[in-house]
Amino acid sequence: MEKTYWNNNGKYQKELDMLWDKYIPSVGEVRLDDRGIESVMEAMRCANMVYYDFFNNDGCNIVDSHWGTDHYIREDYNKMFIKINEFYGTGWLKDRLIQKAISDWNDYDDDISNECEKMMNAVLEAAIKLELKPV
Repeated sequence: MEKTYWNNNGKYQKELDMLWDKYIPSVGEVRLDDRGIESVMEAMRCANMVYYDFFNNDGCNIVDSHWGTDHYIREDYNKMFIKINEFYGTGWLKDRLIQKAISDWNDYDDDISNECEKMMNAVLEAAIKLELKPV
């Protein structure tokens, strides 16, 4: 079985599950007194949403278009990418998702799936480091 978060056995799966249960609300954005922890946990929540949409819906909820042309990242996802960018650069991923929308949603893209794994790992590494930091 491939080691991915989609298969529930990603590189930092145990840490993701623990941090998710501890910090991520069932609805809405992360709100905490510690702004540093809040920022990385919100980025983790957003990265998870982008990751989920790519693997579950092939990213079709991330990209929109005006009358079938002028493809762009939807505003709600663009806000998520901004939060993720604090911990992992998403420019390539956004561009590739737009290209995928223009070409063919049905073509599986290993490059995007690998980039999604890298995104999750990077955000989780930051979350683990910050969460384990002595007070």
